Amino acid sequence: MNDLARRLRTAREHAGLSQGQVAKLLGKHRPTITEIEAGRRKVSSEELSEFAGVYEVSLSWLLATE
Repeated sequence: MNDLARRLRTAREHAGLSQGQVAKLLGKHRPTITEIEAGRRKVSSEELSEFAGVYEVSLSWLLATE
């Protein structure tokens, strides 16, 4: 698992959301969220912005530049 995947999972857990809930909010399938959090699927900049909004964290935190 890479740093981004780890931070996405941590942010989701801190937001109190399940992978299924996040998938529904973002219009994705739950396995997609699983793949992203496992570091097996790349994340676009648009998707990163969506995750940051749902989790109420900054992009720089997700990208570990903060």
